[in-house]
Amino acid sequence: MSYIYRYLSLLSCMMILIIFPHRSLEAWELQTRLEADAFIQNRTPDLGWQVVGLVSARMAITHRTAQMRVEVTPEFTQIGLTSNFGFYRAFWRANFGSHFRMTLGKAPITWGRGYYYNTGDLFFSASSSGITLSSDNFRDNARWLLNFYIPLGRFSYIEVVGATGSGAGSIVSIDNTTGSVTPMQGDSFHYRNLAGGIRAQFQWLGVQTELATAYLGEKESLRHALTLSGGIAQTLDWYLGARYDWNPQQQIATKEKFELSMGFSLPWTFQNRQRLTVALESIIRPFGKWQRYADAGVEDYGAEIFAQLTYQPISIMSLTTRVVFSPVDLSSYIFGEVAFYPIQDLSIFLGVGAQVGSSEPAIFQQSNPNSISVYLRSTYTF
Repeated sequence: MSYIYRYLSLLSCMMILIIFPHRSLEAWELQTRLEADAFIQNRTPDLGWQVVGLVSARMAITHRTAQMRVEVTPEFTQIGLTSNFGFYRAFWRANFGSHFRMTLGKAPITWGRGYYYNTGDLFFSASSSGITLSSDNFRDNARWLLNFYIPLGRFSYIEVVGATGSGAGSIVSIDNTTGSVTPMQGDSFHYRNLAGGIRAQFQWLGVQTELATAYLGEKESLRHALTLSGGIAQTLDWYLGARYDWNPQQQIATKEKFELSMGFSLPWTFQNRQRLTVALESIIRPFGKWQRYADAGVEDYGAEIFAQLTYQPISIMSLTTRVVFSPVDLSSYIFGEVAFYPIQDLSIFLGVGAQVGSSEPAIFQQSNPNSISVYLRSTYTF
């Protein structure tokens, strides 16, 4: 663990000295997040049961003023015998009065609406399929970018983004058995990875409306999206989104080029401070596959449904159930989790996931139709 801290500290200090060598170190905030995971799973029928360990560490160093924010967060991840190093966040953000705000570096892009499905998220996939349901943030996406945010009123603004790289967290990967170092090509700054977009958000007839368009160099395609969202009686939040993906090379719309997403969330708080939250989302791909296919992959089928139920009986414990269901082949992935918060900043999670209802390879997380995964995760922030 000392090696991890030496790497994170050195990388963070280098970035700080490069960006703001004249700032006092007392003006910087330091926050470290440690995570340890253990998985027991049978994801592939050939290998049977496997035990996988994961350790990660992030050291966020932040400087804030009334008009500026700088954040540098190097990240180390150890998965089995492979070590990965990179940046989780690394950006500079400045407010130029009430005129506009500029962000430069690796920062989040949060377009559209949706927890699991989001057709307005033009720089990334509209679906989170393929991501383990044990994650507590399915759309934690970031890219290297230059961003301009221009406010136009209380509920209106325009945002312009130029981005590159895939957003992968790791820059280099080290095989501890051989000592070989491999750069992560997926996050390279090749011109083919360039992307850019613009969105406008405003309120129309009490409905939050977002119009967006983007060009993705790696896919050589133009994406356009419309997202509507709002609330009912200050309790139920809903959204409806659509995405049209046009490839200039093909001149026509083909399968998976048009997607619709919709969903709602409804929280309840009882008198004894118990909390219950229900969320339901779905995605429809009119040009997708509407019959069972043995070789169907993630995002191939024409429809998927996501549901989540979270119950917090006491402040130090919560229960969560998540389900992804494919009505085309009647397959689903079911996940259940118990979370404990024994002390401040410490979280412990125990979860079980299973693929059910399909005799063919699963279209979700696993290649084994009878897969079962058990995991234990703990996080500590200080």
